[in-house]
Amino acid sequence: MKTFYPRTHIDIEASPPHPPKTMYRVSIGEEEWNGNYVKVVKVQMMYDGMVAGRKSPSYPVGTDDHKRVAGAIDELLRNYVEEKKQVIFIPAKPSVAIPYSQYIALVLKIPRGRIVRDTDIDAFFKGAYNTERFHFSDAYRPTQTKGGETIPYWRVVGKGGRVTIERSLAEREKKVLLLNAEGVETEEFGNGLVRVSDYKRYLFDLTTVSAKEIVNTPDTDQTPWEALLEYMFEADHLQSIPDQLLIKMARMKPLPSQSTNTIYVREKIQQELQRRKLNL
Repeated sequence: MKTFYPRTHIDIEASPPHPPKTMYRVSIGEEEWNGNYVKVVKVQMMYDGMVAGRKSPSYPVGTDDHKRVAGAIDELLRNYVEEKKQVIFIPAKPSVAIPYSQYIALVLKIPRGRIVRDTDIDAFFKGAYNTERFHFSDAYRPTQTKGGETIPYWRVVGKGGRVTIERSLAEREKKVLLLNAEGVETEEFGNGLVRVSDYKRYLFDLTTVSAKEIVNTPDTDQTPWEALLEYMFEADHLQSIPDQLLIKMARMKPLPSQSTNTIYVREKIQQELQRRKLNL
């Protein structure tokens, strides 16, 4: 669940041995503390353009990273003008809706003869979206991509390397055969259950996959309003949107169901219109 709402930020480039494109994001915003929203300064790690919300910032000894971050904090505090309008309520996002096309894109990154666990995929998307909860926005599960490439679902296993049952025992047996054909050894254990033998040697490290690339996977089934919701929850983009585009967004027809997310976005747009003194 999202608890931090940044209002302004500065990105500071991190020194090696951090990977290339690693940044420290220094922000000022509101954070939920036991039901109350408190203005805070927050430093987060950002990799390849994506905030790693659950990873604490680390400053390599021998660099000036800590000084540059401290300088950014001082600059934000000097320039930050506290809003006169008190934040009464910021609805927390209960669950991020992720297009299933992004799950497919991630599974396609798993090399032949390697596996990942359900928990690894769960951790990947939680980190990519900086959220505690998410769900896939559609249930359609194709066997092939639109380009005709077979989607290797069999390379995704359960806890401890267990080969899970999707719909039937026959499907599990098919997964076992496909894994074996790629050189992944399996074994039976108790009541006919099957798992990957010494599964850790076959694990593929999902941290080597670009979260930005997966998140930007096109979703042709999205409606304009769903796309707007996804965009809005990535960060607070409204202030950078031109007037005419903001008015156009305000006139967009929302989804039939007035969900909490939909109401939140519409309220944010209206607040920005009022701040700029724009009329529809």
